[in-house]
Amino acid sequence: MKVLITGGVGYLGSALTAYLLEKKMQVVVYDKLLFGAEGISSFLPHPNFRLVVGDIRDTQALKAACGQVTAIVHLAALVGETACEVDRQATSAINSEATLGLAKIAAKIGIKRMIFSSTCSNYGLVDRETLACEDTPLKPLSLYAQTKIAAEKSLQEISQGKLAICILRFGTICGVSARMRFNLLINDLARRAASGRDISIFAPRAWRPFLHINDAVGVIYRCLTAPSAKISGEIFNVVSENCQKQKLIKLTHKYFPRAKVEVRPGKSDPRDYRVSGAHVGRKLKFLPKHGVEEAFVEVATAVKNGLWSDPFRDIYEAVPTKHQLKK
Repeated sequence: MKVLITGGVGYLGSALTAYLLEKKMQVVVYDKLLFGAEGISSFLPHPNFRLVVGDIRDTQALKAACGQVTAIVHLAALVGETACEVDRQATSAINSEATLGLAKIAAKIGIKRMIFSSTCSNYGLVDRETLACEDTPLKPLSLYAQTKIAAEKSLQEISQGKLAICILRFGTICGVSARMRFNLLINDLARRAASGRDISIFAPRAWRPFLHINDAVGVIYRCLTAPSAKISGEIFNVVSENCQKQKLIKLTHKYFPRAKVEVRPGKSDPRDYRVSGAHVGRKLKFLPKHGVEEAFVEVATAVKNGLWSDPFRDIYEAVPTKHQLKK
């Protein structure tokens, strides 16, 4: 199988690339390299790997990169509210419009399947007695979620023909990657605790769904190798576990008893929701193998061992400048 991974140099993409190469697949990574090539530099000599540097909005370059590809994993996006607010127009073009453009290219040239990376943030705010499932009403509270929902709708509306399209709504991903992101809650807590930095937690009773990066990679692989009929037209929530933020405080103090954690009641981020991953378990027999504590320990240990010379560098926040977002 030959797989095109858009955004393949990123946090999840670099981990997925490594895994698919281990599985003897051919991998083409299409990426603009906004934050450098650190995540995939070790793969450059690999005979089954090819890097194409390009913008996801460039349809001609995309079409050329898709040559002889069997499947697409579409990860390229501006992720998180801070990154999305840098240039709202570019965010819409990258996260929504380019997704539809890629699907049309895939359908036209006969690619067999497309896996789209979406987010559980689409649910926004859900009653605390409810586990959000795939048909729970969506309540986007950020531009990021709005653009992901728009992309989902466009994928569902196009005539798919022989192209099997599957949408994965991921919980907040956590754990170590070759192209690290620290602006994710678990990773940030572990980084700060291991570095002796102060920690602030807003709305400690709020729920969040989390997903270990290894499980994110695992479910994508399952979608790539499952029969097309199992994934075509499907939306799957993918979560390792749901946690209240106050549980994360206890987790931090379990490993770093002296960590300074300031609890703030403010609603800078009003999201509060729990998510069920039962559907993907039933349909694809996929069950997450890794949890939040495992990810926290992995990241904290890596920070303490100096895996990153400075884990607080801006590059690990994955927020581009407006100039970088020019097409």
